[in-house]
Amino acid sequence: MYRFLNDRQGAQQHPKNTNASEGRRSGSADSYNQFRGRIVLVDLATVDGQTEDFDGRTWLETRVRERMPVGWDLEWQPDRIQGSDNPIALMQFADENMALLLRTHKTGNWLPASVLRALWSDSCSKLGVGWDGADKGKMQNTFNFLPNAIVDLAEMAKKKGLTEQGLKSLTEHFGIKMRKDSRVARSNW
Repeated sequence: MYRFLNDRQGAQQHPKNTNASEGRRSGSADSYNQFRGRIVLVDLATVDGQTEDFDGRTWLETRVRERMPVGWDLEWQPDRIQGSDNPIALMQFADENMALLLRTHKTGNWLPASVLRALWSDSCSKLGVGWDGADKGKMQNTFNFLPNAIVDLAEMAKKKGLTEQGLKSLTEHFGIKMRKDSRVARSNW
């Protein structure tokens, strides 16, 4: 997500759809070319363990307090060798105005209390794609717990009868052309 948000050519919408009954968004292609919100990158290894204060903390706490959903994703260095289990290196929370990117690669299984509250919250839904895949196992192996209130859009699509269940295919189903380069997706986070 981080690289996608920074990629100025990250997504392009299909030509304007004039048939609103098809449920696809219309508008200029430019509205999908870049994330116009604030991107905050925090290396959790630099966060003071006493205050646990970091840029973006207030935003995350507000989302939890106001019971607002967040987009959520995890990234890690690819497990290229059989038997390897690289830990999560980046945890991402986002909404339409903010992308909070937390580098976790140097912190072992430690997370600030505000991040734990967000992950444990039943009232702050964490929306993502493909939770029951590798993400779930990586979360358990890296941090020794599983978060609450996960909404897997792939599972939702399956229940609705959609054959598309990956992030790229789901966005294309709804008329958004997303650039998702496998070299970036499988890079060393």
